[in-house]
Amino acid sequence: MPNLERLVRRGFWTDTMPTMPAWTPPGWASVATGAWPSTHGVEGFGVYVPGEPLSHQHEGFDSRIWRAESIWEAAARASKRSILVKYPGMWPHKPLPLSIQVGGLAGYGGRKSALDITHSQCFGSDLETGGQAVRITLHPSTDGTVETSLPVMPLREPHEIKRYRVVFERSSGKPRARIEIGNRDRSAIVLEPGQWSDFIVDTFICGGQGIDGGFRFKLLQLSDGLDRARIYMTQNHPVRGYTTPPSIADGLLQNVGPMVEYSEAFYEFYAGLIDETTYLEVFESHASWHERAMRWLAANNEWDLFVTQNHIIDNAQHSFWCGIDAGHPDHDPAKAAHYWDVLGRCYSLVDRLIGAAVDIAGDEGLVVVTGDHGHEPRRYTFHINNWLARHGYLTAEETDSGWQIDWTRTRAVAMGPVHIMLNVADRNPDGIVAPGAEYERLREEIVNALYEVRHDVTGEQVLHVAFRREDMDMFGLYGDGVGDIIYAVRPGFDVGASMRTQSLESFGLSRGFGLFSTSVPFRELTSQHCSVLGFTPNNRTWTVFAGPGIRQGVSRRIPIRLADIAPTISLLAGFPLPKQTEGQLIADLLDDPTSLQAIPSFELAVPRAADE
Repeated sequence: MPNLERLVRRGFWTDTMPTMPAWTPPGWASVATGAWPSTHGVEGFGVYVPGEPLSHQHEGFDSRIWRAESIWEAAARASKRSILVKYPGMWPHKPLPLSIQVGGLAGYGGRKSALDITHSQCFGSDLETGGQAVRITLHPSTDGTVETSLPVMPLREPHEIKRYRVVFERSSGKPRARIEIGNRDRSAIVLEPGQWSDFIVDTFICGGQGIDGGFRFKLLQLSDGLDRARIYMTQNHPVRGYTTPPSIADGLLQNVGPMVEYSEAFYEFYAGLIDETTYLEVFESHASWHERAMRWLAANNEWDLFVTQNHIIDNAQHSFWCGIDAGHPDHDPAKAAHYWDVLGRCYSLVDRLIGAAVDIAGDEGLVVVTGDHGHEPRRYTFHINNWLARHGYLTAEETDSGWQIDWTRTRAVAMGPVHIMLNVADRNPDGIVAPGAEYERLREEIVNALYEVRHDVTGEQVLHVAFRREDMDMFGLYGDGVGDIIYAVRPGFDVGASMRTQSLESFGLSRGFGLFSTSVPFRELTSQHCSVLGFTPNNRTWTVFAGPGIRQGVSRRIPIRLADIAPTISLLAGFPLPKQTEGQLIADLLDDPTSLQAIPSFELAVPRAADE
């Protein structure tokens, strides 16, 4: 990563402690607000509101969940202009005077955009319709060609299915596809196997209105005999309606192209619908749009603060970690060099964005590069709600409509990868655990039993630590929205409890209440970060500050915290502090820390970095 390397040489580098849990929604909210999870209100992918049923959670990426002021809202109070591009938690866009907001609805955490006309999908003669797969029928013609159509069904009703006519033929002895966009008088897209189309903008009837969407096709496979074919269609994202002000979308369309918000093709990859090459090409397309959008927005608009986020590295590590993890039971050492190269290519894409940020900031600008967490291996999954069911703490049965929990007989349930909620009387609907002595006995009983759990093959202890909720304010977790027990497993393990609102009803329960499963390489995630402590060496992230007045070539010995980033940027840039900020100034990054002594009521504690 040459751009990052150059930035480090002229800047200040430090390890950085993630939030607890080390997860995308709370992590990026802490970066933006300088507040801890229970202060800014985002405690996970799903956010539990006390008093509601335990089976209901709210979307953790929703900007309306945030209870703390962001750095860009604080800057706006001083009439500063911000440009925000695809930052987790910024959607729906809040009023932000003088500023520009682009996207932010998806492109991380497995989220598919609710704005999509259609999600990415794969059409194939060898597929069965379901999920993102659509079966197509091939019709041979008397002239030797083969015809089919690609039925594109918009997601929101009322809608009209648009069918793209495809002719498979041979030209100069090679198979190829002609995809017709519109009527037969229009020129067709001609693709050979492995080729992508340019971006296509077409109009679809979705939700009862005509919406222009942008997408691409790739001819994944076409047999020599024209009797087997597979075509990939990317996310079909509206070309308007995703920016504030709305006019910015037209400028991006004309100068950058249709938005490529989606970088998470691991669904299609894990299902075997697309190959590794295509998956990496989706990353490349996303990074290319992102870089060009950054440069165009910065060059054509006034701004004081530019904030963006990219998720490619997270996706790549989730997908390919097993390729480099010698401890995975299905690791193939002969392929390790290949997967180090794959990950290197993904890091290089993000390095391009860092290079763009440095160019945009110029010599006099402050550049800050950070992450929200690291990664640890995911070799085995501990299905904690199955364990709770086996031990009589949770009662559930599988029905035709899915798993149903009997809350009148359930005393505890795991909600996401670190929280165990007790079903407390007078606090939770249908609560049965009496507050006081019974509550305390049950907590102690569950924690002690969890410490005894060992993997059925390796014999490894699963639980790393467990805390009472009242002990977790040091991690920024407090109140009735967090677990009564908050725990972390050891690196190498994950927790199989529901972490997303759309799958919450299952709670990770499975038939037979099996306790463990082994991750399947390239068919599911083989690294994780949310169920383990953020203190582990691999699960930490890092931060780089570079710019005027910043010490150069310095590596700090003691990690900072994500909540320290926003107040430090605010003070260096002369913005007001976000109102709920709990972080501290990283004073030892300054060439002259005493330069901030003039800030009213600001006390400096300046441990020097270990640079000599």
